[in-house]
Amino acid sequence: MKIKAKQYREFYLGCLRLYGLIDSNNAFIVFKHYYPDAKKMDFINDLKSRLLTFSQDYCIWKTAKRNVYLITSAITDEEEIENLISLQGDKPFYIPDNYDDFLNCASYQSFKKENEKDVNVLLNVLKKCHKDKSLLQAEISLSILYEDIRDADIVPDIDPITMALKRLLVWGYEINRQQIEQIASYLMKLFNNMRHYANRGYTPNEMKKLSKPFKKDNVIMTIGPNMRKMFESGEMNAKEYLDEIINSDLPPVTKKSLISELKKIIDDIDSIPKA
Repeated sequence: MKIKAKQYREFYLGCLRLYGLIDSNNAFIVFKHYYPDAKKMDFINDLKSRLLTFSQDYCIWKTAKRNVYLITSAITDEEEIENLISLQGDKPFYIPDNYDDFLNCASYQSFKKENEKDVNVLLNVLKKCHKDKSLLQAEISLSILYEDIRDADIVPDIDPITMALKRLLVWGYEINRQQIEQIASYLMKLFNNMRHYANRGYTPNEMKKLSKPFKKDNVIMTIGPNMRKMFESGEMNAKEYLDEIINSDLPPVTKKSLISELKKIIDDIDSIPKA
């Protein structure tokens, strides 16, 4: 089945909503997840054909290092591009199994549905704080803040929660100290369940689950070159240091690696002919 231009465009916009920025090679990998018969050359040719002609508000096209990048129009300069590339690093891409979820999971409406209880509590707090006491006004405000908080990934040194609170004050919300703490608490909770550009579509809570927990018992320590020179010159006594390691409460794996390395250093020092 030949893939139509409309399908490509729909996919590109989905990528930008979810990832903010993605290079053409990775974009094709995601695309192939939903269109298994897709051909890379057709995909790249369609993308390149839009470099000069496709200028919708939601995205722009740029090239870098012979690669084509899809970049959200929220990014306005090279510094923001480099910052987001750095934040994304080598993180995996969040790829929903369902294509409709891929296209919509980064939207405010999808976010609201997934976090209905917390969103409704926050909306009611915001409603009480605005002079109009309007739930619709609160809804509009929160939907804008959702976009602002997500776009804050792009700009270095921006605290999205502080930014959101300042916006509310500018928009006419009258918030006392207790309400500020309450709103900030819910915003942080929602922030951790938002799909972020910096995490390539994963929420902060999902990223925590993906990250391997730090286990101190598995830490391997080694003797650095400077310490080794001190052992060899006699500034430090390797045998005394070995006794300290043996009698220490270091994790077993760490202790074993240090003992093994120290014994080898001591053997090397003992094998040096005495003057």
